[in-house]
Order: sequence, then structure tokens, then C-alpha cells
Amino acid sequence: ADIHDEQARLMMQRLVALAVPAITITMGLAVAGIVSALLTAMLSLNDLAV
Repeated sequence: ADIHDEQARLMMQRLVALAVPAITITMGLAVAGIVSALLTAMLSLNDLAV
């Protein structure tokens, strides 16, 4: 039972170690998309004024 608990703990550590960079990249892409959409909208307002 101790060996099984140790394997489960190691598996969870590996999963968390892989999930953190994936979540960071996903959040970065989401923020970049929002910033891009806002900048595109603001710059297109300038075209409407001309």
C-alpha cells in the first residue's frame, strides 16, 4: 500500500509540473487575444474618423 501511495504522489507531482506551464501559456494567449482585439478596435475607430 505504501508503494502505491508513493506512485500516486509522484504521478500527481508530474501532472502538476506539466499543468503549470500549460496553464501559463493558455492564459498568456488569452490575454494576448484580448489585447489584440482591444487594439484593433481602437485603431479602427481612427479609420472611421477620416
